[in-house]
Formats: sequence, C-alpha cells, structure tokens
Amino acid sequence: MDLDVPFCLTTLPKEWLDYYHRNEYIHIDPVIGYGLSSIKPALFSDIPLSYAKSRELRSCAAERGIFKSGFVVPLRGPLVNRAMVCFSNLEKPEQWNSTIVSLQTKFIQLAHELHENVLAIGHFPQAEVALTARQKQCLKWASLGKTAAETAIIIGVTERAVRAHLTGARSVLNASNITQAVAKATALHAIF
Repeated sequence: MDLDVPFCLTTLPKEWLDYYHRNEYIHIDPVIGYGLSSIKPALFSDIPLSYAKSRELRSCAAERGIFKSGFVVPLRGPLVNRAMVCFSNLEKPEQWNSTIVSLQTKFIQLAHELHENVLAIGHFPQAEVALTARQKQCLKWASLGKTAAETAIIIGVTERAVRAHLTGARSVLNASNITQAVAKATALHAIF
C-alpha cells in the first residue's frame, strides 16, 4: 500500500487533513499503524504512542477539536488489502470507553457495512488472479467439500496432482490453507 496516496473517505475538516499531510503524520500515526497491522478493533487510548511525534499528533488533534478519543476497526479484503474505519469523539477517553462498551458490536457492524458499500460503489479494480484452469477446478470441488482423492476421481487426475494444484492456488492467493484459498477465490469471483 502506498501510504502517500491512500484512499480516504472522511468527515474530518479539510484544514486538518492539509495540516496532517503537510506534517506527514500518516507515517507516525499510531492509529494508522495499528489498523494496518492488526485485525482486532481497539480504542485509540489503548494504542501505544511509540514516538514523541505520535503524542504531538494526538495533542494537536485534541487542541483543534478534531478528536480526543476514538475507536478503530481494522478490515481486510479478499487479497489481504487493508482498510480501517475510525470513529472519533471529543469526549474524554474515560467517557468514550463506557460508550464503546455498550455500542462496540454496532460500531464493528457499521464499519463492515461501510467498507462493503465503499467497495461496491467505488469500482476499485480487483487484482487479477493468475489461477490456472486446473487450480480453479480443484478449488471449486474443495469448496463443495470434496477431498483431494474425490476431486482426483471427478476430474480424472491423480490425488497428488490435485494436491499440487491446490498448493499452487494457495500460493497464488497468498492463503495459509485451502479454506482461506477457497474464500479468497470465491470473493474474487475466480471460481463459480
């Protein structure tokens, strides 16, 4: 991901965004760093401020009435593309934390719905998936619950060949297992 030109849909004031970009805060923003490296939602106050410049960023935001506290929901797409939805507030962290306790599930659900809608209307190009016809075929049968041995009989190759095609598909899709490979291939409309 090119952090100099991320896609950003925000309600933050333009003046703040200009200031943020001028100071290159994106490179030290602890919320951005956390959102890109984690999968667990978190309160801004629970994210460590590793650098003095990170503390400066948080202070500047509070002084300008941008946020005092917040909640980030990291999101992942089918090819491990990353996104995050942040909810920020001018309440003190202690007050905001009690709000999050009661509304956390709704914020997470809203984040996922926003992400799906942005992807649906944004016409973002999907990465081309270079799966072979056999890899797609093997993934399709795996998605239907067939074992490598059953798939081998169905498509007329050896079980070893099926396993090789599935391993190749896992590699192309950067998947850690066949289930994840099937999920990614399905999300990318590479199978079915």
